[in-house]
Amino acid sequence: RLPGTGGDFFTDDDGSRFEDGINRLAAAGFARGCGNGRYCPGLTVRRGWLATALATALQLPAAETDYFRDDSDSPHEDNINRIAAARITTGCGDGRYCPDGRVKRDVAAVFLRRAFD
Repeated sequence: RLPGTGGDFFTDDDGSRFEDGINRLAAAGFARGCGNGRYCPGLTVRRGWLATALATALQLPAAETDYFRDDSDSPHEDNINRIAAARITTGCGDGRYCPDGRVKRDVAAVFLRRAFD
């Protein structure tokens, strides 16, 4: 579990319902901003990157199974399989993970924080 923090790491997430999760991740060294003291919560990240961030932060072991049919060209395939093996994701439907799909950065931060709860 990521401990709470009194730190306010970014200037552009004030009042966001995701601010606590973003600050907890920053305090733990898992979240970096986008520059100039900002987090850019409305920008998006790709689902493949999110899988890599989760697998790395959680230090998930390698998976023996290839869970999705649409990630074989992705540099994140190994980590996508790791989070699937850990039952963190079931993909985006129809046997796919959609590694190039996008998730807002603030929502991604909450996924990461919840992974530690």
